[in-house]
Amino acid sequence: MQFLYGYDVAADLQPATRYDDVVRALGGAGETVTDPDRLGAALDRAFASDVPYLVNVITDPAIAYPRTTTGI
Repeated sequence: MQFLYGYDVAADLQPATRYDDVVRALGGAGETVTDPDRLGAALDRAFASDVPYLVNVITDPAIAYPRTTTGI
């Protein structure tokens, strides 16, 4: 939303926050992924897990994802 409005609309999230650690502390499991090539294997582990699992994908907040409604 920073790209569109210049500020965070819903929440001001800190970059690279370890949300997977929060899930782990609550009895689940998870991991952080920073390399797109490792995402598939992380999702495989998540689906094979028998507990709630979070795949925390770290992205670049400066890169807006394509939205067809904004003309990007």
